[in-house]
Amino acid sequence: MQWRSIVVGLLVLRVLLNCAVWLVFGLGPSWGFDFPIKFTFNLHKIELLKDGDGATVKTNAWSQHMYDSRDPQAKTCSKISGNSPKKSYLSFFQEGRDEYDRKYSSFPDALKVKMRGMARDMFYFGYDNYMKFAFPEDELNPIACEGRGPDVLNPSNININDVLGNYSLTLIDVLDTLLVLGNVTEFHRAVKLVIDTVSFDKDSTVQVFEANIRCSNSL
Repeated sequence: MQWRSIVVGLLVLRVLLNCAVWLVFGLGPSWGFDFPIKFTFNLHKIELLKDGDGATVKTNAWSQHMYDSRDPQAKTCSKISGNSPKKSYLSFFQEGRDEYDRKYSSFPDALKVKMRGMARDMFYFGYDNYMKFAFPEDELNPIACEGRGPDVLNPSNININDVLGNYSLTLIDVLDTLLVLGNVTEFHRAVKLVIDTVSFDKDSTVQVFEANIRCSNSL
């Protein structure tokens, strides 16, 4: 019987989550969207007591009383005209945006060009300095400005030895980036360097995940 209770509980939770999503994303009638289900009240069946005499009213005086204190234009049912724009449910998340979100959440075309140029410059800054100061080591040590490979004297140095395997890791890692940037000439030169200088016949223990995402994917 315990497993049946668990199944029933999961089904109830699923229904509650569906209802929550239904309401949050603006599908309910209170959000102002067109919805096939119409919610109406029969005002003639609402019985209210008048103030003072306790008499029962079976008319629509309740609605009249409610609308008298509001804008006169609100006495008629408001309908969304065909020409009025429909709000997207995404506006639910956009109403609380701060100045930083409004400033940095979109990229105009001019800013896209500028950011692409900055990304290109950052890549070549790292790549050119690796080729100048670190190749054929695995990576560039930016502090000492020299190449760095696996720490063969300290096998327990996992921070280094988990990634570096003494096979020009950075050179292999940038092959696909050179193609993305459209630098075919440098790509051909880098591929030739990999063929001529890189060997995976090494006595190294490396992390499979790092070796796959940085070597296998680029190759």
